[in-house]
Amino acid sequence: MPQTGKVNVNTQDVDAIFHLDCSGSMGWGADRDNTGPTRWRKGEELMTQVAIDVAEFDDDGLTVYVFNNSYSVVDGVTPETVADIFRKHTPNYGTTLAPTINHMLNSLLPAKKKTGFMARGYEKVTPVKPIWNLVFTDGCPSDKQAVADAIVDATRRTERGNIGFIFVQVGYDDEATGFLKWLDQNLRGAEYDCVAIARLEDIAGLKTEDLVLRAFNGGN
Repeated sequence: MPQTGKVNVNTQDVDAIFHLDCSGSMGWGADRDNTGPTRWRKGEELMTQVAIDVAEFDDDGLTVYVFNNSYSVVDGVTPETVADIFRKHTPNYGTTLAPTINHMLNSLLPAKKKTGFMARGYEKVTPVKPIWNLVFTDGCPSDKQAVADAIVDATRRTERGNIGFIFVQVGYDDEATGFLKWLDQNLRGAEYDCVAIARLEDIAGLKTEDLVLRAFNGGN
């Protein structure tokens, strides 16, 4: 039975991870008819705001994963260096997300699998800080089952309250909307709910701490 109930998290003591979709369609407009400011531009605006909020309590800055068919990792991102990421990357290729989540897990939650006869699962670990992941995306990843599997794996590596994900959709791709709803409702085998979903326009005006609480509480 998945664990339920409200999780209390110190929103000013988290390890903040921003997963940035860099697939080709991120260069399209963010409005319903694919016009207007690009989805890529909207990503820069959101990342800048998150970096400003995080800088108030964490001198280490954001860790940013930029992903399409491959991924790169940028550590120590501050409000002053966000623009560098968007200058150095151009939306292209497809959307493969699971490798970024798996890399994050292996880096921050290097749990060892149990050994011995009939042993299953991990020897759970506690991260230095609770790990908050914001995934900014506009489309359905090509590896959606692997994404679900990676998040289920996260719940088996550490206790509830130590990791959370919020997926923020930009644009109006129906397949992406369907994927996020599926992900929110179909994490079979997860030990607890650590996934929240939102549309970009629905979080306008919210502070980063609000998004942190949503992630750790599965959107509740």
